[in-house]
Parts: sequence; structure tokens; C-alpha cells
Amino acid sequence: MAAAKRHCAGLSLEKGHRFPHQNSTRHRENGHKHHPESLLDISAKVVALNIPFQQVEERFSRIPEPVQMRIVFWSFPRNEKDICMYSSLHHSTVSESEYQKLPFQRGVRLLDNNAVDHVLQVGFHLSGTVTEPGNQLYNEPEQVHRVSISFDRCKITAVTCTCGNRDIFWCQHVVALSLYRIRKAGSVQLRLPISETLLQMDREQLQKFAQYLITAHHTNVLPTAQQLADEILQSKSRINQLPGKYRCLFFSFSLRQPFQFCSCTSEGIVEWGRGSNTAGS
Repeated sequence: MAAAKRHCAGLSLEKGHRFPHQNSTRHRENGHKHHPESLLDISAKVVALNIPFQQVEERFSRIPEPVQMRIVFWSFPRNEKDICMYSSLHHSTVSESEYQKLPFQRGVRLLDNNAVDHVLQVGFHLSGTVTEPGNQLYNEPEQVHRVSISFDRCKITAVTCTCGNRDIFWCQHVVALSLYRIRKAGSVQLRLPISETLLQMDREQLQKFAQYLITAHHTNVLPTAQQLADEILQSKSRINQLPGKYRCLFFSFSLRQPFQFCSCTSEGIVEWGRGSNTAGS
């Protein structure tokens, strides 16, 4: 049986394709001047690649916002081959037609056709929409898919897409959004983790934030919000007994699985609630 391999590993040799954005720090050629990176960016790259952001927060009582922004910026994968590796696996011999059907190549075409929009990075979470063109021949309408990507230390840790892909490899929509972030990083709206924003709010602002969030997405978050409120109002509940100061919150939703909400402590991520997800698509 022929051994299977990651098809992207030989793209530059077998198909003449290259990854021009796999190293953003490479010196410019063709007479263009290379501007050295700042010490802040050099340091942020090393931290983003090797140190969990939680440890950085625990080590320093106050981190300047520009420093946080650069660490968050450089935490996303920087090499397109990493994206290809997790989206395409094929035998060493493949026809041109099959090659063009690989999720990575389909994602590249979507990106080239400007199908990626509404890209936003909040902390270590990237979201956006990818428009799949319709097929008039088969009377298939245009579809807009919502994609979200979580990452940590230059590795993608979780992906979701409304296309309903059940394959072990990433769909072309995840590929398109990932490549957009790599190739057009400077045009992506960047925000600090939401936990940092919440820490800057006073009591009245936090109340208003919660009320508007529930009002805007009541069908999706109301069951979770009610369960959180019940937990918080019970003095002996698990959430009120957890030690430490929680600077980052994670909410995981799935249309097929119960939701779960967790909080970070110095000892790691602690799951402190679970319930039934009644959210619609």
C-alpha cells in the first residue's frame, strides 16, 4: 500500500507552488530596503511562541497595552505550511484535478476572490465570514459561513465553521481565514482579550455590558446567562469557591454538544459549569 504523506510538504517542488508569506522577517530582495524590527516586536515574537500569556500576566502586575497587543499579534501561526499540513493529506501521486480540490487550494482561491470579510481578532480568538460562491449550473445559492479560530503560542488549538464540516481536516473556509490573517495581518482589527476590557469597566458599565449582550443575543446566551447568575447568587456554589483572580474566561458552544464555561487559574483551566445548549444555528 502506498504510503500517504502531507501533500503540502512538496508543493514547491512537485507543483511549482511556493509559500511567499511563510517568513515575514525574511530580508527583502530586488533592491527593496529591509527595515529592522523593533526590540518590542523581537521580544513579543519570542514570548508569543514560547510562553503562555497567562504566565506573563501572573509574572507582572501591570503589562503596558502596547506590549500586550504585540504579543497577541504575534501569537497567530506565521507559516502557511502549518495551515496546509492540517487541511490537506493526500497520496504522493495526485492528478491536477484532485490537487485543485484539496481544501488548502480551495481556501487559497476563496482568499484570492476576496471571499473573506468581517475579520476580527479578540485576544487569541480570530473570527470572520467566508462567502462560498453559488453554482448556477446546479442551482446552488451563495452561502456565507461564519468561521472562528482559537490559537495559542503560534498553534491553532480549535476551529469552528458553520459549513458543518465533519472531516478531521480543516475546511476551505478555515484555510481562507487563516491565510487572510497571515497574508494581511496588518489589515485585521485587533483587540485585547475581552478579560482585559472587562477589568477596565466599573460596576455600572459591567451591568450595561451584560444587559446589552443578553438583549442582542438572547436566544444564544440566555440559558448560559441564567445558569451563571444562579451559580453566582449561591454563596456555596463552585464558582464562588474557586480561588484566585480570573483574568480570562472561555465559553465553548457547540450545536451538537453541551456548552461549557471555564476559568483560568494559576493551576490551569478549571471547568466550573456545564449545561444544555439550546442555541440555534
